[in-house]
Amino acid sequence: NENRIQLYYGMVKIYALLVFVCSLLIDCNSFEDKSDLDCTPCIDWNACVLKDQIEYRIQILSRISESNQVLSRSYLSESDHQASLLVQEWMNTAGMSVSIDFVGNIIGLWSSSTLKTHESKSECCALSKESSCETDQDKKTLVLGSHIDTVWNAGKYDGTLGVLVSIAVVSMIQKNSISIPFDIAVIAFADEEGNNQFGTTNTGAKAFCGLLNPISDFLNTYPELYKVLASQLKLENRSFTQADVIQAIQECTSDAFVSSKSSMLGFIEVHIEQGPQLELMNRPIAAVKSIYGQSRLRVSVVGVGGHAGTVPMKARRDALAAAAECILKIEQIGLEYWENGVATVGKIEIVGGSSSNVIAGHVEFSVDVRHSEDSDRLEMVSQLYKETQAIGNHRNVSVSITMLHEAPAAQMTPWLVDIVQKSVREHRENGDVDSMMLLNSGAGHDAMILSQVMPTAMLFVRCRGGISHHPDEYVSLNDIYTVSSTLLSVIQSKDLANAAIKEV
Repeated sequence: NENRIQLYYGMVKIYALLVFVCSLLIDCNSFEDKSDLDCTPCIDWNACVLKDQIEYRIQILSRISESNQVLSRSYLSESDHQASLLVQEWMNTAGMSVSIDFVGNIIGLWSSSTLKTHESKSECCALSKESSCETDQDKKTLVLGSHIDTVWNAGKYDGTLGVLVSIAVVSMIQKNSISIPFDIAVIAFADEEGNNQFGTTNTGAKAFCGLLNPISDFLNTYPELYKVLASQLKLENRSFTQADVIQAIQECTSDAFVSSKSSMLGFIEVHIEQGPQLELMNRPIAAVKSIYGQSRLRVSVVGVGGHAGTVPMKARRDALAAAAECILKIEQIGLEYWENGVATVGKIEIVGGSSSNVIAGHVEFSVDVRHSEDSDRLEMVSQLYKETQAIGNHRNVSVSITMLHEAPAAQMTPWLVDIVQKSVREHRENGDVDSMMLLNSGAGHDAMILSQVMPTAMLFVRCRGGISHHPDEYVSLNDIYTVSSTLLSVIQSKDLANAAIKEV
């Protein structure tokens, strides 16, 4: 596997050279599914970078996995590290200064002052209606990115597409000497998926935003992660007490590479939709209005076990039958809020084991409730409590509910969403008059964390069949080009330039 990674690494360097001279050739024979790639010489350099190059890199990263059978890159695993090395190389090739922080965030920082053809401050201000520009010292920073860790048995595009699109767009800006009045940071956030041995999720985004406080409580809650992080300090021949680990995590905040959070222009995350709406409406992209709030619960139903052949039906206190009725009622609650809400039972367990000739005495199941509006989500949870208790009373079983996790809905920032929407409209297909449609995101994203500390927007791109977290996950080359071009338009827009040089 190590030799294979080194081979890919060498291929990337050769590939970058070919792109630089505008004669990219993709070796289609290296991939089983040749339909993923345009196997012709690249004549349009812009299309190379914003379409073919991104797909090629997605294919390379999809081969880096901790399993030979499925794609899986868990947080802080060896495969995570190997993928990180490639992403760092690609950021560097695009003209960014690159670092990786203590928790594993990969940060590529591009400074607009590095452009060789950047003539003067007045050129920078030409994009804006304002008569003056900020100096290099007080320029704002636009953050782009997503994540490269995956779930088990993952698809290729979730998270990874957003990182690679962001790198490609910066490469376009650098190579074409596009003047903008702000810097750009591209970040591959660590631990978005929660696929790890520690029980954590969104560790990278939370550390970046300074939202792990108090850090000591975080480390005490996840002792296995603390051990791994402390071992990193030990390998670096540094002191590795808890105080040292806390200090190292504190250095991961955005203040570590810009002067203050006030200098953050905002965060834009490109991501696959992970649902079917765009495909059903025949639209390639859409801006996002909000990310659903979420409640995760565990429901325990306790009845009385017994012999399947001897206990009369009317005398039974069957925990499994009661749980089944509860699950159907939860589905009904979700259907009542179908426009912007969902309710899901994803896991069920007969506690103590099961047998075909035994009445279940104790059943537990999970519930996941999401809605774009927190008030409606809380009402759904309230109904869930009320209805399951009524079922328990009717069936003479005990029903108890434990709240495991709650996250409020994340509203995207209206002024930044408006800028994204305008660029979406510019790239609409076939004169689509409804291209200003906004979507809600039922899935959680790094943007949900970033929205707590800075202006945030998301740009969704359709995926075939709405399939995600599965090997069949797929985004077409044309849609990759559309979303990349749209992000580039957002960055070049006068509205964003105006926002960069004044308070919004």
